Amino acid sequence: MNRIAVFAIAALMSVGLAGGAWGADQPASAPASKPAMRHPGFRLVGKVLNLTDDQKTKIKGILKAAHADAGQVADKDAKRAIWKAAFENIRKNVLTDDQRVKLQQLHQRRENIKALNLTDGQKARIREIVKTAHADADKAAGKDAKKAIWKAAFDKVKSDVLTDAQRQQLAQMKAAHKEAPAKNAPATAPAPAK
Repeated sequence: MNRIAVFAIAALMSVGLAGGAWGADQPASAPASKPAMRHPGFRLVGKVLNLTDDQKTKIKGILKAAHADAGQVADKDAKRAIWKAAFENIRKNVLTDDQRVKLQQLHQRRENIKALNLTDGQKARIREIVKTAHADADKAAGKDAKKAIWKAAFDKVKSDVLTDAQRQQLAQMKAAHKEAPAKNAPATAPAPAK
């Protein structure tokens, strides 16, 4: 997955469009007007995870049940527990090992983006940029055109939304991310002695 799409997803998630749907801090309840699987953030995460039709059906069922259960309770902690259980069910029983790894990477990137301490105004502006890029990318013909749209959106966020300090912090995060695979790579065993 290219870094631009990852940043867009992380930005989308950090500003609450995909919210805690796949992360640790679950929403108190899904908005009544927009059930979880119809939310653009969920669709985008679903595309990144490359969910099968069977997985999508299972997830929709789990989220629909959680939405109904959460609607029956008034306590925010109880609602949060319902959503947490639903998402844990999805993680453990629906996603493949590879999808769980991708999901964890998305969650880590989301946490990194949260560390930028975006203002409400910045979050709103990023939401607009990502929404426009998502709509444009859906209409684009070909992978290169989609990639160019997301690159332009990323560049616009960097130049028009982030402060100099946030851009510097983002650059440091990207550098750390580039180093991370080398740090996390399994050590190769020495050749057996003959």
